[in-house]
Amino acid sequence: METSQKIFWTAIIIVSTEVARHLIKSAISAGLSHISSARAQTLGSMLKNSSKFVVWTIGIMMALAVWNINVGPLIAGAGILGLAVGFGAQSMVKDVISGLLLLADDLVDIGDEVEVAGKSGKVVSIKLRSLIIEDAKTHMIHIVPNSEIKVISKSLKK
Repeated sequence: METSQKIFWTAIIIVSTEVARHLIKSAISAGLSHISSARAQTLGSMLKNSSKFVVWTIGIMMALAVWNINVGPLIAGAGILGLAVGFGAQSMVKDVISGLLLLADDLVDIGDEVEVAGKSGKVVSIKLRSLIIEDAKTHMIHIVPNSEIKVISKSLKK
Protein backbone atom coordinates (compact mmCIF):
# COMPACT_ATOMS: atom_id res chain seq x y z
CA MET A 1 0.00 0.00 0.00
CA GLU A 2 1.32 3.43 -0.89
CA THR A 3 1.94 6.14 1.69
CA SER A 4 -0.97 8.24 0.41
CA GLN A 5 -3.33 5.27 0.84
CA LYS A 6 -2.00 4.67 4.35
CA ILE A 7 -2.60 8.32 5.23
CA PHE A 8 -6.12 8.09 3.77
CA TRP A 9 -6.98 4.95 5.75
CA THR A 10 -5.45 6.38 8.91
CA ALA A 11 -7.65 9.46 8.54
CA ILE A 12 -10.70 7.22 7.97
CA ILE A 13 -9.85 5.26 11.13
CA ILE A 14 -9.47 8.46 13.18
CA VAL A 15 -12.80 9.84 11.94
CA SER A 16 -14.52 6.47 12.47
CA THR A 17 -13.11 6.21 15.98
CA GLU A 18 -14.38 9.65 16.87
CA VAL A 19 -17.82 8.90 15.37
CA ALA A 20 -17.97 5.60 17.29
CA ARG A 21 -17.01 7.40 20.49
CA HIS A 22 -19.80 9.97 20.04
CA LEU A 23 -22.35 7.25 19.20
CA ILE A 24 -21.40 5.27 22.30
CA LYS A 25 -21.53 8.44 24.40
CA SER A 26 -25.04 9.18 23.06
CA ALA A 27 -26.15 5.59 23.67
CA ILE A 28 -24.88 5.75 27.25
CA SER A 29 -26.70 9.05 27.85
CA ALA A 30 -29.92 7.66 26.34
CA GLY A 31 -29.63 4.42 28.31
CA LEU A 32 -29.16 6.26 31.59
CA SER A 33 -31.90 8.83 30.99
CA HIS A 34 -34.45 6.79 33.00
CA ILE A 35 -32.21 6.65 36.09
CA SER A 36 -32.12 9.33 38.80
CA SER A 37 -29.93 12.28 37.83
CA ALA A 38 -27.22 11.74 40.46
CA ARG A 39 -26.97 8.04 39.63
CA ALA A 40 -26.94 8.75 35.89
CA GLN A 41 -24.22 11.35 36.32
CA THR A 42 -22.06 8.94 38.30
CA LEU A 43 -22.47 5.94 36.00
CA GLY A 44 -22.43 8.06 32.84
CA SER A 45 -19.10 9.65 33.68
CA MET A 46 -17.46 6.29 34.40
CA LEU A 47 -18.90 4.57 31.32
CA LYS A 48 -18.06 7.44 28.98
CA ASN A 49 -14.44 7.61 30.14
CA SER A 50 -14.04 3.83 29.93
CA SER A 51 -15.57 3.64 26.47
CA LYS A 52 -13.39 6.51 25.26
CA PHE A 53 -10.28 4.61 26.36
CA VAL A 54 -11.42 1.35 24.74
CA VAL A 55 -12.49 2.93 21.44
CA TRP A 56 -9.30 4.95 21.07
CA THR A 57 -7.13 1.94 21.93
CA ILE A 58 -8.84 -0.07 19.19
CA GLY A 59 -8.50 2.86 16.76
CA ILE A 60 -4.79 3.24 17.48
CA MET A 61 -4.22 -0.49 17.00
CA MET A 62 -6.06 -0.37 13.67
CA ALA A 63 -4.04 2.66 12.52
CA LEU A 64 -0.78 0.94 13.45
CA ALA A 65 -1.85 -2.13 11.46
CA VAL A 66 -2.42 0.07 8.38
CA TRP A 67 1.20 1.18 8.66
CA ASN A 68 2.29 -2.50 8.78
CA ILE A 69 3.27 -2.33 12.43
CA ASN A 70 2.68 -5.71 14.07
CA VAL A 71 0.28 -5.06 16.94
CA GLY A 72 0.48 -8.61 18.31
CA PRO A 73 3.57 -7.90 20.43
CA LEU A 74 1.97 -4.65 21.66
CA ILE A 75 -1.13 -6.51 22.82
CA ALA A 76 0.98 -9.24 24.46
CA GLY A 77 3.15 -6.58 26.11
CA ALA A 78 0.06 -4.80 27.41
CA GLY A 79 -1.14 -8.08 28.90
CA ILE A 80 2.18 -8.66 30.66
CA LEU A 81 2.24 -5.05 31.83
CA GLY A 82 -1.29 -5.50 33.13
CA LEU A 83 -0.19 -8.51 35.17
CA ALA A 84 2.79 -6.62 36.56
CA VAL A 85 0.65 -3.65 37.49
CA GLY A 86 -1.92 -5.99 39.01
CA PHE A 87 0.66 -7.58 41.27
CA GLY A 88 2.45 -4.33 42.05
CA ALA A 89 -0.62 -2.26 42.66
CA GLN A 90 -2.89 -4.56 44.62
CA SER A 91 -4.33 -1.70 46.68
CA MET A 92 -5.26 0.13 43.49
CA VAL A 93 -6.93 -3.01 42.15
CA LYS A 94 -8.82 -3.38 45.45
CA ASP A 95 -9.90 0.28 45.18
CA VAL A 96 -11.18 -0.23 41.62
CA ILE A 97 -13.03 -3.45 42.42
CA SER A 98 -14.56 -1.85 45.51
CA GLY A 99 -15.51 1.18 43.39
CA LEU A 100 -17.22 -0.98 40.79
CA LEU A 101 -19.17 -2.77 43.52
CA LEU A 102 -20.04 0.56 45.16
CA LEU A 103 -21.47 1.80 41.85
CA ALA A 104 -23.19 -1.49 41.02
CA ASP A 105 -24.86 -1.70 44.44
CA ASP A 106 -26.08 1.92 44.14
CA LEU A 107 -25.12 2.60 47.76
CA VAL A 108 -24.45 6.33 47.43
CA ASP A 109 -25.12 9.06 44.91
CA ILE A 110 -23.60 12.47 44.36
CA GLY A 111 -25.19 14.88 46.83
CA ASP A 112 -25.87 12.30 49.56
CA GLU A 113 -24.92 13.15 53.14
CA VAL A 114 -22.70 10.29 54.36
CA GLU A 115 -20.23 9.23 57.00
CA VAL A 116 -17.48 6.99 55.67
CA ALA A 117 -14.17 5.94 57.24
CA GLY A 118 -14.59 8.46 60.06
CA LYS A 119 -15.27 11.35 57.65
CA SER A 120 -18.66 12.93 57.13
CA GLY A 121 -20.09 15.31 54.58
CA LYS A 122 -21.73 15.57 51.18
CA VAL A 123 -20.63 13.23 48.38
CA VAL A 124 -19.03 15.41 45.71
CA SER A 125 -17.77 12.69 43.39
CA ILE A 126 -17.73 8.93 43.09
CA LYS A 127 -14.72 7.61 41.24
CA LEU A 128 -13.53 4.11 40.56
CA ARG A 129 -10.74 4.46 43.11
CA SER A 130 -12.18 6.88 45.65
CA LEU A 131 -15.16 8.59 47.18
CA ILE A 132 -14.79 12.37 47.51
CA ILE A 133 -16.67 13.98 50.39
CA GLU A 134 -16.95 17.69 51.29
CA ASP A 135 -17.26 18.50 54.97
CA ALA A 136 -20.10 21.02 55.32
CA LYS A 137 -18.58 22.72 58.37
CA THR A 138 -14.95 23.09 57.35
CA HIS A 139 -15.42 22.89 53.56
CA MET A 140 -12.51 20.45 53.48
CA ILE A 141 -12.48 17.75 50.84
CA HIS A 142 -11.92 14.19 52.09
CA ILE A 143 -10.75 11.62 49.55
CA VAL A 144 -11.53 8.13 50.84
CA PRO A 145 -10.07 5.18 48.90
CA ASN A 146 -12.88 2.76 48.07
CA SER A 147 -11.03 -0.19 49.62
CA GLU A 148 -11.06 1.68 52.97
CA ILE A 149 -14.87 1.88 53.01
CA LYS A 150 -16.16 -0.70 55.47
CA VAL A 151 -19.33 1.02 56.70
CA ILE A 152 -21.39 3.73 55.02
CA SER A 153 -23.79 5.78 57.14
CA LYS A 154 -26.17 7.69 54.88
CA SER A 155 -28.68 10.40 55.73
CA LEU A 156 -32.16 9.76 54.38
CA LYS A 157 -32.74 13.52 53.95
CA LYS A 158 -31.48 15.26 50.82
